[in-house]
Amino acid sequence: MVAQSSERIAQMTLEEFLNRPDTNLPMEYEDGEVIMLPMPTTRHQRISRKLTRVIEDMISSGEVFFAPLDVKLGGRVYQPDVFWVKAGSACVDRGSHFDGPPDLVVEIASPSTSRRDRREKFTTYESSGVGEYWLIDPDGAVIEVHTLVDGKYQRYGVFGPEDTFTTPALGADKPISGAVIFAE
Repeated sequence: MVAQSSERIAQMTLEEFLNRPDTNLPMEYEDGEVIMLPMPTTRHQRISRKLTRVIEDMISSGEVFFAPLDVKLGGRVYQPDVFWVKAGSACVDRGSHFDGPPDLVVEIASPSTSRRDRREKFTTYESSGVGEYWLIDPDGAVIEVHTLVDGKYQRYGVFGPEDTFTTPALGADKPISGAVIFAE
């Protein structure tokens, strides 16, 4: 079964979800339910690949990961499109999944995931202590950056293909080119 939009497909405990058989299908866990996500489009994958490379070139420590890989945040499990875990992070590699907040999470929205990315995931990432959260709209060619300040996200900026920017999490050493991220 492959979802064309996000759909709740089963109920199980968090332990059952974390111990499910290996799969590459994109799925998440929220409030006792398994949510099957739509398969990413080629545009989504291009942006993800470019962004992973850009972040890897910028970081001085830690590792960059990409979906599908589980990140457990309290009683929820998400598969961020791209995330960075710096050395000494509160986000711990458990072998089969990560436990705790990554230092940077990026979600690349699609029409069927945008609402969850902006509501449930935003709130969960914020309350779990994810230091920086990027929402990317491929259709609008926009990168929206939120940084955690005193436990609440503040919008740091909104950037497009014409912009070059830096962020608090990644530092000012190497600016990020929106044109590189959105190039076809």
